[in-house]
Amino acid sequence: MTQLANTLQQAVLPAYIELFELDCTAFGGSIYRFTNSIPTSGSYIPFGGLDYQLVPIHFGGLNESSDGSQPRPTLQISNVNKVLLGAVIALGDIVGAKVTRIRTFETFLDTGSTPDSTQRLVDVFYISQKTGQDKQFITFELCTGLERAQLRLPRRQCLKKLFPGIGGSSYR
Repeated sequence: MTQLANTLQQAVLPAYIELFELDCTAFGGSIYRFTNSIPTSGSYIPFGGLDYQLVPIHFGGLNESSDGSQPRPTLQISNVNKVLLGAVIALGDIVGAKVTRIRTFETFLDTGSTPDSTQRLVDVFYISQKTGQDKQFITFELCTGLERAQLRLPRRQCLKKLFPGIGGSSYR
């Protein structure tokens, strides 16, 4: 069993840490790293050799359902310090940017008692649309990788010549 699994089964859990990576490199931007967890010292949290800046964030709407629909969570990032505003304006509301949510415990941080960046739970989403922007927050609706705009499955076209055993013209 991994250290993370053992930690999750303890009666008293260490401090829960939530980290976010916003990857805008696919369309000429940068990678932004945020956290809404209060660091023990300074204004960032080190994890895996990377620094996550303290910015008020709200991640919500991640509901589990058994009807087959994909989750559509929302991400609100503080706009008070205008940390992300330049990228939103310059990169077309950053639609399509990859959002990675990393969940771990304080003991596994680089400054923790047992630092190990492999002990984490990861969720990957993509920005589907910007749903709001004001002086306080920028709000985005997220989608899963299967729901990304302009994505087709399978990713290549299937032609009858690729399936010779089916019988040529009878394949439809």
